[in-house]
Amino acid sequence: MSRKPTKEELFGRILPHVKHHNNSDAIVLLWKGYLAALMEWGFLTADDYHELDDQLGEIEEKLRREIFLGYPGQYE
Repeated sequence: MSRKPTKEELFGRILPHVKHHNNSDAIVLLWKGYLAALMEWGFLTADDYHELDDQLGEIEEKLRREIFLGYPGQYE
């Protein structure tokens, strides 16, 4: 990828993929992780990240937050 993806491009990839797999939890979690990585590396703004993530619904939110904040015992 030679440029930053746009929110619109990601919507165009994510939603059909999730729909194709009948809203599979595994597919949703894969996309949530992908979005988290894009935001962590500065390829998505926080607003775009949250808008895209919100479209995927709430699933394993505690685990998703660990990507950004760390997991129990990580910094002890």
